[in-house]
Amino acid sequence: VVDRVKEGVLRMPRGIAGGTGAVQQVFFVHGNRADRVRVTLGATGAEAVEVIEGLREGDEVIVSDMQDYEHVETVNLR
Repeated sequence: VVDRVKEGVLRMPRGIAGGTGAVQQVFFVHGNRADRVRVTLGATGAEAVEVIEGLREGDEVIVSDMQDYEHVETVNLR
C-alpha cells in the first residue's frame, strides 16, 4: 500500500537503517576510511529510507552489516 509519494528527497537503502524519525549511525566513506556519522531518517519505503539530515547527495555509506565495528568511530579501508 502506497500512502504518499515524495519527490526530490535523499534516500539510502533500507537494509542499513531503521524507522521513521529515527536517529541512526552509519559509516560514511571518504578516501581510505569510513567515519561514523549520525543521520536523521524520515519516510520509509519497501527498499529505501529518506535521509533528512546527516548526509548529502553523492555521499557514500557502507550498506553491509557493521555490527563488528559498533565500538569504533573510524574504520580504515583498503
